Amino acid sequence: DKVYLTNQAFEGASTVEVFDFSGDAPALETSIEVSGSPETITRADDRVYVALGAFDASTNLAMVDTATDELVEEVDIECAARFVHTDQDNEVFAFCNTEEEQGQVVILDGATGDELNRIDLPGSVRSAEGVTQAAAHAPGANEMYVVVDEQEVVRLDTITNEIDGEIGPVDGAPIGALGFDAETEQLFLGRVPGF
Repeated sequence: DKVYLTNQAFEGASTVEVFDFSGDAPALETSIEVSGSPETITRADDRVYVALGAFDASTNLAMVDTATDELVEEVDIECAARFVHTDQDNEVFAFCNTEEEQGQVVILDGATGDELNRIDLPGSVRSAEGVTQAAAHAPGANEMYVVVDEQEVVRLDTITNEIDGEIGPVDGAPIGALGFDAETEQLFLGRVPGF
């Protein structure tokens, strides 16, 4: 009955907006102030994790308690994450870049926020123009996918938490978005010639 929405503020504080959908019409329930520039959100157990690294604004992930809708803490993962997903084991995958533009995947325990694993990627987490959806979860296949250097896709096994393969580099316009259709088990690559 709740929806969490990120609100990137270019002036003042950025927030996570919590909407109540239990009534006849959606209603804003509360606003949770966060640092950085929030982008994607994922849920793991009774926590919501928010990537705060859009525009390289922060190396933190916000952790929100879904029972109280209060900020528990911001976890510093030492790289700027824009994309987060939760796997079948309630592990949070944060797709990020270091200051040196080294792509990484930081895997956290969804219940505690403790780091479980860190994987170096073969390039920078980057999709076309750097402003679109660069990561996707394939829950039925126990896989995550992430765009690297705009022309390649890295596949991660969410059971072993390791790189399981690469697609590309592909010719043509840069990859702008990824999507996975669980019913047909197909991965879609969106080509965005401009934002």
